[in-house]
Amino acid sequence: AAAGDQALRLATALHRFWDYRGYVSEGRAWLQKALTNRGPATIEIQAKALNAAGWLAYRQGDLAQAQPLHEEAQRLAEQAAAEEALVDALQHLAVIAMDRGDYPMAQQQLETSLTLARRLAYQSGIARALTRLGALAWDLDRIEEARTYRQEALQIEQRLGNQVNIASSFLGLADADRFLGDIAVAHRHYEAALQISRALGHQGLIGAALKGLGMLAFKQGAYAEAQRYG
Repeated sequence: AAAGDQALRLATALHRFWDYRGYVSEGRAWLQKALTNRGPATIEIQAKALNAAGWLAYRQGDLAQAQPLHEEAQRLAEQAAAEEALVDALQHLAVIAMDRGDYPMAQQQLETSLTLARRLAYQSGIARALTRLGALAWDLDRIEEARTYRQEALQIEQRLGNQVNIASSFLGLADADRFLGDIAVAHRHYEAALQISRALGHQGLIGAALKGLGMLAFKQGAYAEAQRYG
């Protein structure tokens, strides 16, 4: 029993590492094995592991597998009053709903998760809810609203110190600034994202920041500069 509990805890703790480093298939296999042999692990630990497994499935575009994993996590979290796991399950389900074009469902799930995360003072959960509400508003062309959500998310991420999330927040904010015509502010935010991303060696974020700076340069007619960024 203890071994099953320990395996679930370990696999759950490692899922972000597997995601960031590109070992998603390996992570999914580990989590599937741990969940299969979960035994009498606490319901809260099971819910967290199900959320981790669902997220890795989502990262590979396997929505058909991700959704039932998160739905089981939601059910177990509600059963055990494991409220942080419930926040996470609702947010993951909202992302899947957005991918399927069900924005009303996604909005409802994100707002529920944000309210719960605020009540718990679950800071990373608050930041993720705000980031995803920003993404939803962006998809629906509510750009000012998206920027407001992203500004608050950035402030929380800066307090938490997660550099990947800080860089991502700067990028999202810069995109909204650019769209709204605040070119100088957008440039400052893209540069901030680029500086952090280079320090991290995160190629995806570096590329996104350079692309944003190139689009700004092009918008201002600085075509040679835009080409350099590209």
